Amino acid sequence: MWKKPLGVLLAVSGVALALGMGSAEAAKTASAVTGTIAVSSGAGLAPTAGTPSVAYGSSVGFNTSVSGSVGSKDSVYVTVVCVQGGSVVYQWSASPTFAFPLVDQAGDGLNWNGQPATCSGSLVWKHVTGNSFTVTYLAQAPFDVTA
Repeated sequence: MWKKPLGVLLAVSGVALALGMGSAEAAKTASAVTGTIAVSSGAGLAPTAGTPSVAYGSSVGFNTSVSGSVGSKDSVYVTVVCVQGGSVVYQWSASPTFAFPLVDQAGDGLNWNGQPATCSGSLVWKHVTGNSFTVTYLAQAPFDVTA
């Protein structure tokens, strides 16, 4: 299980971060892989026409798919970020099959008081080329957490 390998900074939607690559090479690399993500499980999750909601204290899971050429040194993972009133209260990165516990992360510098939050699960592809890498957000699945 991974926990915060890239931190909250990379949790911005639709961002491709290229380190040590020219922008043309980063754009070419980023288009090679596509993916989808959807909220699939969580306490209180019900089919809705809008944004799904999950109860605080439960776990949330995702259905993901990835298409394209993922290299042997590459990694694909999910990052979940939850926000209350403009402040990040939760951030966790792990395997796409991981069930993310929606609880306060005491000792991690984030403080979630158990109140409702707006969240997003992002499917992320980290592509490694030599000594550099590109991080691309492939897709996002928004959801709400209820108290």
